[in-house]
Amino acid sequence: MNLRETKYLPHLHKQEKISLVLRRHWLMPVGKALFWTFLIAVFLVGSGWLKANFSVFSSGRGLLILDILVSVFLLTALLGLLIVWTMYYLNVQIVTNRRIIDINQKNLVHHETTEFELTNVQDVTTEVRGVLANLFDYGSVYVQTAGTAQNFVFEHVAAPHRVAKTVLALAGELTARHKNRFPSGAGKPMTSATVRK
Repeated sequence: MNLRETKYLPHLHKQEKISLVLRRHWLMPVGKALFWTFLIAVFLVGSGWLKANFSVFSSGRGLLILDILVSVFLLTALLGLLIVWTMYYLNVQIVTNRRIIDINQKNLVHHETTEFELTNVQDVTTEVRGVLANLFDYGSVYVQTAGTAQNFVFEHVAAPHRVAKTVLALAGELTARHKNRFPSGAGKPMTSATVRK
């Protein structure tokens, strides 16, 4: 087991290997980061304009109050940028040669982990919507599962068609091995699980 595998999924099963580590396309967090950057620029330009056009904000108590407000806003904006990056980095979906694992970071202190066996995969479809999605090659991949196991969605991932082909290929290989090993269906492994923290 190499460092990359232990970093994302330290509890791999025997002979299990990571095939894909997926996050939302980089355009998703960049859009949010640009929003915060725009607010910072507007606030800095606005504070400079107030200092230049209103004497009450150019010296004394007015300047102190304005500087405090600017400092508080900048700290808030930097925190917002940090949260955008953290949520992007911690929300990760992993495809191994046996399972699909979704680590969903709902907020900074709450995450939910869902997994199911690839033997449960019945169908995989892709959806690419909009000019940007086609231009930058990102979209959603929908994994339909058998029985009562919940369906799974890879949202706004890069190269969705490649992801779909990989999942189908891995599912086909695992299903074939499983049928050879358990021809009567006995000893079938766990198909899905959800862990909330």
